[in-house]
Amino acid sequence: MYDLIIYAIVAGTMLVLYEGMDKLSTKGILQQVCLSVLCIFSARLVGKIYEQVWRYGGIQCYILLLFTDSVAFIIYLCLELLLPVQKITFARMLSLVSLNLLGALTLRMMYRYAYKCGNTETIKGKILSVLLHIFAGIEAGNGKEVQKIKVAIIGAGRVGVSLAEELLNNEEAAYIPRCFIDISKEKVGREIHEIPVWPFCVQL
Repeated sequence: MYDLIIYAIVAGTMLVLYEGMDKLSTKGILQQVCLSVLCIFSARLVGKIYEQVWRYGGIQCYILLLFTDSVAFIIYLCLELLLPVQKITFARMLSLVSLNLLGALTLRMMYRYAYKCGNTETIKGKILSVLLHIFAGIEAGNGKEVQKIKVAIIGAGRVGVSLAEELLNNEEAAYIPRCFIDISKEKVGREIHEIPVWPFCVQL
């Protein structure tokens, strides 16, 4: 439903409000809407985008959405060229699909952020928790975190970060990462997934 709302806003902006040099008639607007909706949402359904539980999704989910919408754009472009519909410019078509993708990604990132950071003792956390309850009908995911065992992950490389992502995204995990320990001066003092990277100190 939210993806459809985002699409309606983008399509209304790019096909109705923005006229440009290729002003569309009412029939042309309907043709472009039907084509773009068919391509975008068919590609997402085939790619099983709506089978994902986004509050546990990682970078793979975002890449999959990016891929499905890229395929949708190619199909949309081909159909628009082949079918007898009122044409729009390549830039306008690309803007329509790209802005719709940007909106979909933003919505999902905001949802994950609210789920992760809501239900805390801070004012921001409480606001996020309320918004999550209103717009998603669920409670924030930090309720069980107090019962989890806090651990430090040795190494902030690919394996360590993958482990941290798995623990953060798995609601049933018994552990919660609190810091990374690493010897790299480029990483020490920074954060990865809001987890601080601390130096590895050896005392002789």
